[in-house]
Amino acid sequence: MNNISFEDRLSEVIKLIQNNSLLDAERDLLELIQVKPTDSDLFNLVGVIYSVRNLHAEAINWFERGIKISITNDALFLNLGTSLMSLGKNNDAIEAFNNAIKINPNSVHSYFNLGNLYLDLEQYEECIKYYDQALKIKNDFVDCLINKAVALANQDNAVQAIFEYKKALDFESNNSKIHLNLASLYEINKKYEEALAHYDRAIQIKPDYPEAWNNKGVILGDLRRYEEAVEHYKRAINLDENLDWSLGNLIHSKLMIADWRDLDEEIDILKKKLLEGKNVTTPFPLLSLIDNENLHQVTAKNYVAQKFPVQKKLGKIEREISKEKKIVIAYFSSDFSNHPVIYLLNELFELHNREKFTVYAFNTGSPISGYEAVRLKKSFDHFVEAGQLTDIEITEKSRKFSVDIAINLGGHTDNSRVNVFAYRTAPIQVNFLGYPGTMGAEYIDYIIADEQVVPHESFQYYSEKVVWMPNSFLPYDSKRMPSKIKYTRSEYGLPEDKFVYCCFNNAYKFNPRILSVWIKIMEKNRHSVLWLSSNNPAFQKNMANHFERGEIKKERIIFASKIENHEEYLSAYSLADLFLDTNPYNAHATALDALRGGLPVLTMAGDSFASRVGKSILYSKNINELIAKNDKDYIDKAILYSESKKEYENVRKKINENNKNLRKDSVTYCKNLENIYIKLIDNLNNSN
Repeated sequence: MNNISFEDRLSEVIKLIQNNSLLDAERDLLELIQVKPTDSDLFNLVGVIYSVRNLHAEAINWFERGIKISITNDALFLNLGTSLMSLGKNNDAIEAFNNAIKINPNSVHSYFNLGNLYLDLEQYEECIKYYDQALKIKNDFVDCLINKAVALANQDNAVQAIFEYKKALDFESNNSKIHLNLASLYEINKKYEEALAHYDRAIQIKPDYPEAWNNKGVILGDLRRYEEAVEHYKRAINLDENLDWSLGNLIHSKLMIADWRDLDEEIDILKKKLLEGKNVTTPFPLLSLIDNENLHQVTAKNYVAQKFPVQKKLGKIEREISKEKKIVIAYFSSDFSNHPVIYLLNELFELHNREKFTVYAFNTGSPISGYEAVRLKKSFDHFVEAGQLTDIEITEKSRKFSVDIAINLGGHTDNSRVNVFAYRTAPIQVNFLGYPGTMGAEYIDYIIADEQVVPHESFQYYSEKVVWMPNSFLPYDSKRMPSKIKYTRSEYGLPEDKFVYCCFNNAYKFNPRILSVWIKIMEKNRHSVLWLSSNNPAFQKNMANHFERGEIKKERIIFASKIENHEEYLSAYSLADLFLDTNPYNAHATALDALRGGLPVLTMAGDSFASRVGKSILYSKNINELIAKNDKDYIDKAILYSESKKEYENVRKKINENNKNLRKDSVTYCKNLENIYIKLIDNLNNSN
């Protein structure tokens, strides 16, 4: 080797580094340093070897030794900055990168790394500035275009982010990561066709891309193409069994079509991975799968930590709230248009005492329109269309309006802007109504519940402080009236001479256990039919097959067509004889609507918020006889009310008496809720 020139030996070292033969390369470099001890590039290469091996302290030592030899070697400063950044020494890293730029104003990777450093610090304007500098030098720097797009997306600037991704595709059209990120942005903005096209392209380029399969499954679910969604989730999990949130997505999509194959096994896997701290499901699907408040909290806390951590950019809100001025409350929802939660709340918004409260709505979804929107907008003092604003812009607007209490009506449901609350949009932040469980977030101060849905012994499973309403936590709009038209059973395909059980719950609330209970009821009452929500064609087919396997003929299972008119929908309940509730996720607004239509609701209480809602509703109306203790009690009651005219009439009489007092109940509910809001203000002022 002594006969080989220095340049040739150095070329051999470079090849060893490229082939990842790092120890051999280091050995040869140390020999070359003996030959040329003042060659700073050799020290740089040794440092690079240590850096590649994640031995950054040793790498820094070699870079600094090289700098002592040559203070004009920009590569040494660049690599020094990279290792310092890896050790979290950001200020020193910034100094090193700036020194590299002083020596070489075209040090493109110094600008790029500065951008990455500020991206990690979530200082997006600063990082974009450095990415732009790098792109001025090298406009085809694809990684830089991608990271700039990520920063823009994090600023909720989807339009500009999409533009940057498309520029990156001009240089690397077969980059699957770009297609994935671009599809995700289109998905967020509800441009599903464009999103699907880019997910398909990502999969075409990289068939073993689990994130692409999973994310496409999410869109297919949003489009109600559940069977396709299931297949995509399965492909994703086969490629990566620990892929974030994927197993929960799979099971939830299967529930949407009543596909219960392997359900018990999948739930067991889900439990195991949850207890291991894996990101296996988002919080919402779990509510219908496992009746366990502890697991609900563990899942919510983990999800918030991963997706919606505390945002400190705007700082704390430190102010007392004067008792001399009106309390400013704001309801935040992406579902102000055509959603059961809003149907329940409409009258409450109107009833708020304007001498004590100023009431805002922040609509974070699509702009609302139509007949319902006219009434809804009139019920607020200020209705803010915030769907096109970024999370931080919404928070800043809320702070500008001096909102005292911000009420989150979405929780962990679809499209809920949790990040707005992570920035702290008001001194007091409340989880209310839309999500039956803890949000698991330290920045949500209270959850409004009642003694039935969250008894005292359950407080430990809630990250929020639990506040009880005196009766049920659920409001109702007394202006929701059944139609005056008298509909007949024949108009809905129902037999005139049979006892009609019904359940109009969402598909994900159905499960093998409740099916088994219903089959036993129908076996005992052979002169009955079951009237179910149609949900979707695959759900109907699978449910009919489940009953047939339980020896209940398909003809006894009748699927209700969707009724768009609210008055007709409420009237339809009067055609049934008994509503059979699901468990562990009870009916909420649906149960109240059934009672409004005069229909008794039979429920079974469980061990979590979602499984105690039916109990809360019935308890508040003093119809406790419709609350079953267990499966057997549920079956016995379902038969009792089909056989005993006296027992049945007594229950219906109670329901009719309750329906006469709905307006009075709404006024009382509003006063009780306002008293809670006032108490929360007092608590805040006392703590200050």
